[in-house]
Amino acid sequence: MPIIPLHIIDALPETLMRLQYSISVSHTPVPIPHPITTLLPYCSTEYPFLEKHSKWRLTDIYKSIREVAEAATTEGGRQALRHLLSDQDDAAEKIIDFWKEEILL
Repeated sequence: MPIIPLHIIDALPETLMRLQYSISVSHTPVPIPHPITTLLPYCSTEYPFLEKHSKWRLTDIYKSIREVAEAATTEGGRQALRHLLSDQDDAAEKIIDFWKEEILL
């Protein structure tokens, strides 16, 4: 807690208002992560979950978990996932298998 210099009691309200303003301005808001970037790494049937590289590729194309789920449950979407993640070790298959299990539940 900062020490507030106060020379006369009459200056207390103004001094407190300046302090409150300086505290409110100095705090930057905490960014709220987007749900797709938070949840996507766990949309896999096996550990280790999706790598960051796969996550970033997917979030470039799909803007929501719903879009990833729709891609994983349609033939065209599955082909797109396989093509997009072709250099990753079975990442597309892990995502597809995950959504097969989730949709059945």
